[in-house]
Amino acid sequence: LATSVHSDCKIVGIDLSEGQILQAVRKNHFSNLDFKVMDASNLKFAS
Repeated sequence: LATSVHSDCKIVGIDLSEGQILQAVRKNHFSNLDFKVMDASNLKFAS
C-alpha cells in the first residue's frame, strides 16, 4: 500500500499493542508511513 499511493499521501497504522507498533516501525521504512498506539473504536485524529 505504501508504494502504491501518491507521495503526498500519508498512511497511519494503528494497534492497541505498543509491541506490535514497535515491530511495524522496525520493519517499515517508507517516509509516508506512521504508526500509532490507538484504539480503532476511538480514533484520535484531527478533523
